[in-house]
Amino acid sequence: MSEDTWLKPLLAKRTPDAIVILADLIQAGLRNGTASANDIQPRALAQPNVVGGVFKVLPKFGFIHTDMRVKTIVPKKHARRVDVWALSNRSKAEAFIRYQQRLFMESAKPQMELPL
Repeated sequence: MSEDTWLKPLLAKRTPDAIVILADLIQAGLRNGTASANDIQPRALAQPNVVGGVFKVLPKFGFIHTDMRVKTIVPKKHARRVDVWALSNRSKAEAFIRYQQRLFMESAKPQMELPL
């Protein structure tokens, strides 16, 4: 059985935007040990329902909700506070990154084989 069997059903239900947001959060968590909405690239902030859905699934990717909140860096939100999530299972987060890299490399193979 492959190490990423638990990933496939979780990601199959997500939109491409949600997967990009999830990747941003997981990479921030791997870098800093924590992640929040401040770590999402600005292009994703226009879809709050997608962002909320990603935060609901974040525990399945190795994060736990902390009781900490920080001020948002989005000017139009008037310094509201956003939740902070802590990375608790590094191996699950790294498995997601490896899975995404494998998918990217598989999709790039046919293009690399084209004659010039």
